[in-house]
Parts: sequence; C-alpha cells; structure tokens
Amino acid sequence: MPKQSPADGHGGAGTLAQASTALGKGQPCAAGSCEALVTVFSVFADRALLVVASWAPEPANITLKVDWSSLGLIPGSGLHVRAPAVAGWQAAAELGDGSVAPTFAVPAGGGPMVVASHV
Repeated sequence: MPKQSPADGHGGAGTLAQASTALGKGQPCAAGSCEALVTVFSVFADRALLVVASWAPEPANITLKVDWSSLGLIPGSGLHVRAPAVAGWQAAAELGDGSVAPTFAVPAGGGPMVVASHV
C-alpha cells in the first residue's frame, strides 16, 4: 500500500495498516539458516510496527538491530520503543529510545511485536 499523506485524509489518522508501507516481509527459513526474520510496517518518520518471527525449533535469544534512520526515526530524539501487551502473546515491555538494541527471549515458533514512535 502506498504511503498516505495528510492531503489524502490519512495523515496521522486511522490505523497503521491504512497509512503504512510494508518494508520487508520475511519468508520461512531453511532449518538452521537463520534465527528469525522481521516484517516492518512503517509510516516514514512517524511510527513503525516490527513483527519478529522465529522458526527456530528451540527458544532463542534474539537481538533486534534496527536501522532507525531508514524508517525516518531518530534514536534518542523523542523515539519511544515498546512491546505492547497482547493477551495470550506477550507482556508489555518498555524498550527505551532506540539507542540500544533490545534482546528478547523468544519461544520456539514465536516472536515479539515492537512499536516505535515519536513521542
């Protein structure tokens, strides 16, 4: 979906899915070839949803290293990174301002959802 602008009537309003661009969709990995993949939905310079998916057969610790500038987001400059509470999936977690890559304990076949936005 193309990026929306305020002139479209979607700038800042509506859902992330209505106003976002998918930047990369992960594909399942061959056994042992990777730990996890991330799909990013982003409204450039405003907010992003990062969905991590692990195909590892066992729990793993995964460090989420993000090039925030490619999303138009600037670590330490009012950026708020968090994992929102999702019933039956993940507990809420505050992950800072993007200046440090967070590490997650990911169950086999699981993965966190992370939201980054300017405050």
